[in-house]
Amino acid sequence: MKKDMGIIIIAIALAVIAGLYFKSKEFRELSSEMKSEEMSMEESQEYTMQSEEIEHQKNEVPNKEEYKAYFENAKFITVEKVERTITESLDGSSDTCYDTYFVSDVYMEKGTDFTEDYASAMIGNEFEEELVSRMEFEEAFGFSYAELDAWEIYEKLLSRNGIAAEIEDASFDEDTFRRTTQIIFVMHDRNADKIWNRFLQDESYDEIISKKVCYQVMTSDDGITYPDCFTAELKYRNGETLITKSIFLQVIVNR
Repeated sequence: MKKDMGIIIIAIALAVIAGLYFKSKEFRELSSEMKSEEMSMEESQEYTMQSEEIEHQKNEVPNKEEYKAYFENAKFITVEKVERTITESLDGSSDTCYDTYFVSDVYMEKGTDFTEDYASAMIGNEFEEELVSRMEFEEAFGFSYAELDAWEIYEKLLSRNGIAAEIEDASFDEDTFRRTTQIIFVMHDRNADKIWNRFLQDESYDEIISKKVCYQVMTSDDGITYPDCFTAELKYRNGETLITKSIFLQVIVNR
């Protein structure tokens, strides 16, 4: 009898445990469904907010008169030019070469600068500081900043490298914004052949895969929206090798 009672008690205990398990399972499933619904609502709200922001940004091409004055009044700027070539093979290996990497701090009121060449110092993913060298601004960028204000330097930098300073004819890069929240406009630059011809000079290729000129938009502490930097990128195939050539141009107003 005691044995039978023991079996009954164990059976009851197992039944209780089983009941608790299934209730716990139902709770977990319900909780998971609720969390899934919450995540779905959050994602939906985030997507809606992004869509609203995109509609706003589409019409927010920087006002030239505003950012022109922003640059004209600058007393201290940093000018940067980077040209890079990335070579990728079918086996997944890749090589990055910095053909040009100039950075210059220009003190407008004093008419002086501190210009450095970083190209030799950029070796793969490594940076060898001792290989950074000093040079003259004109030697690096191909023009003198004497008697120019920061806006004129800005225009000269773009035009000498084949990029039009007129940025109104551009489309908002919605995909990049959704992925990174960066505000990028792709320019409809009909006169960018100067860049592409320079990139392809003395180069053999089987196919042009893509090419684009774009700029990133930032907002100053004063609330002025301005094009922060410009990038032109050409991607092409030569045999089984994929090559990407790009140029990055930037003028930073230092406060």
